[in-house]
Parts: sequence; structure tokens; C-alpha cells
Amino acid sequence: MPQLTQQAPHKPSKTSRSKVSLFTQMTLALMLGAALITGATSCSLHPKGGVKSADAAIYIGINRVTPEQLVQVLPEAKDKPVLIDFSSKYCLDCQKLEPVLHTMMPQYKNIVFKGFDVMRDRQAHGDILKLFKPTAVPVLVFIAPGGKIVNVKYDYHPAEELKPLMENLNAMTAEAPKQS
Repeated sequence: MPQLTQQAPHKPSKTSRSKVSLFTQMTLALMLGAALITGATSCSLHPKGGVKSADAAIYIGINRVTPEQLVQVLPEAKDKPVLIDFSSKYCLDCQKLEPVLHTMMPQYKNIVFKGFDVMRDRQAHGDILKLFKPTAVPVLVFIAPGGKIVNVKYDYHPAEELKPLMENLNAMTAEAPKQS
């Protein structure tokens, strides 16, 4: 009769455990490095936290966009402030944010409001979606006259939180240089 031997339970090899740990360490190190280099005010693995640079041009969750690129795709941004809302009809936070924006926008007639559904508007507005490449929704992009991104907000925000940002963006209209 063959003798049965008891085998030790399977354990992951040290190399597989260290690869996962190394990957996590590298990801965090890259994010921290980006935060330090860009003068970020916050850093997070999730797009809701975002990494914001001193010149407000680098954010996690959207592509880096120069004012020149933005004005080419969105001519309104040349001389007016713009608020872009990237959303999806399948997103619950987007559905909550939509009525908030629609009640606020009539108060700020100088701000051009652009809303894009990242799923439905791929063909009709593919140029703006390809430029920003939003990886999360909802994303609100606040753009000053001239095409400079001044702020990006992720997730749902009530009107009380958005009002100071809208006031600031609206004030940029008066400061914008007049084109002759």
C-alpha cells in the first residue's frame, strides 16, 4: 500500500508578493512625485481627489490640455469663461448634479455652459472628448477666458459648494481683456 504524505498548503511565492507590493509602491511614489513637482494641493489614487498643479493645468482624471488646444476645439473659450460638464446618463451622481447645474446656470449668463455625455456624445463631440479623455464622471472643468483651466471638480457637489467657483469664474468675465 502506497504511503500518503501530507503536503504543505500552497503559498504564493515571495516574488509574486513583492511584485504586487512593488507595483503599489511605484504607483504611490509616482503620484507623490507628481504632486510635489506640480505643487499639488491633494493627491489620491481615485480621480475624485485629483492632483492639481500650481498653474492648474494637470489633473488626474482628464488629459493635460493647453489653452491653445482648448481654444481650437472650443472657440467660445477664447473670450468667455466656460464650464464643461462631463457626465453619463448611467451615472447616479451625474443625475443628481444635472438639476443643480440647470438651476445655477441662468444666474451666470456670461459663462458658456457645455455638457457632454461621455457615452452618447462620442461621435457628435468626439474632438472635445478626445482632447480631455475624462476617466471619471461627473467632472466639471472651469475654464477662464483664453482657455486656461482654473479648476476641476469631480463627483457630485451641492450648489453651496459650486457657487463660489461660479462667482470666481463669472468675475473673470469682467477682467478679460477686450478684443478690438
